Amino acid sequence: MLAAAWPHCVDLTRLPSSGALKNIEHGVVDGDTFDGSPTADFTVREAQDPRTHASPELGQRYIDEAARETSEKIRNEMLLGRGQDQM
Repeated sequence: MLAAAWPHCVDLTRLPSSGALKNIEHGVVDGDTFDGSPTADFTVREAQDPRTHASPELGQRYIDEAARETSEKIRNEMLLGRGQDQM
């Protein structure tokens, strides 16, 4: 998402070309870690490694999806009224 929104702030070439990325050494944290489930060794999961699984296009897709989901929730709240979904 950063590469899509602020490309001048992202330089993946500064990361090591291979090996596990320790969160604290590189300032890279995967989604599961943000959600409170870090790996035992506090490294980025291979499936979420930005060196192989990130691009400005993918980041823009995530931004667009989040905006759609958020606006849909807001629209539903406005149409249904507050608290209606809790009944």
